[in-house]
Amino acid sequence: MKINQFAVVDAPFDTQLKELATIGFYDEPVQVAHAKNATAVWRELLRIAFPEVQDGRVKFRDIAINNREDLAGYLNSGAPVTEDVFNAVALQLLGFIEDVDYTLDKVVEAVATINLPLYHKAGRWDADDV
Repeated sequence: MKINQFAVVDAPFDTQLKELATIGFYDEPVQVAHAKNATAVWRELLRIAFPEVQDGRVKFRDIAINNREDLAGYLNSGAPVTEDVFNAVALQLLGFIEDVDYTLDKVVEAVATINLPLYHKAGRWDADDV
């Protein structure tokens, strides 16, 4: 298991948006997506996170959502963002290794065990949650 340290500084939502805009993570496409739904926002944020990948489907096929679906298929399905889905992707992007650090059927438990300060909300997320 990797040794990781993460910190969170609480800030008002407006401040968070301003900080994201400052670093280029709250551009016009994200703002437009924000008016739609959480999945649209997440798709745009992933686009920004991987600027080297013009067609994100290739990169996103390597990221598993669960034991049956990858991120590319999930994003194309229009399915809602949930804590399980977000955490599965987050663990992989942070470099944790499936079947060593976590399993896809217990990602929420893994996040708690690893003590990652990820957002917690049961059920369907809205655009502000992403």
